[in-house]
Amino acid sequence: MVLLNTRIRWQLQEVWCVTALAGV
Repeated sequence: MVLLNTRIRWQLQEVWCVTALAGV
């Protein structure tokens, strides 16, 4: 459960990073 939550959180952070780079 914790690992899954961490994985989802990490994936969301990656998506946010890509979106930020695309925005710039």
